[in-house]
Amino acid sequence: MNQQLKKFLQSAAPWEKMETEIESVFVVKVPGPKSNPVEGSRLMIEINPVDEMGKPKKRKGLFISSYEMYVQFAEAINEDSLPKLMKNIEEINPVKKSKKMKKLIME
Repeated sequence: MNQQLKKFLQSAAPWEKMETEIESVFVVKVPGPKSNPVEGSRLMIEINPVDEMGKPKKRKGLFISSYEMYVQFAEAINEDSLPKLMKNIEEINPVKKSKKMKKLIME
């Protein structure tokens, strides 16, 4: 695995994603600062739920750059009161209207 990740860091384009065996989890090459974009590049994990076709649902997911950050996110997501908060937010938010494509009627 380390060899694959090293090769990906060296050869991938900035913001290129690599799928993993874990559904909704990707490895992304993130460019370094403007002063040193190539040498400062690093890999991050992106968590982004996928649809039935395996394509990410959102343009950008949750980026994790360190084990410490992973633990903090995991603790926050596993907080006992989070599901209740999420359900309350869903009840308060307006219902999302489905967007239907307009259809041209040929006469």
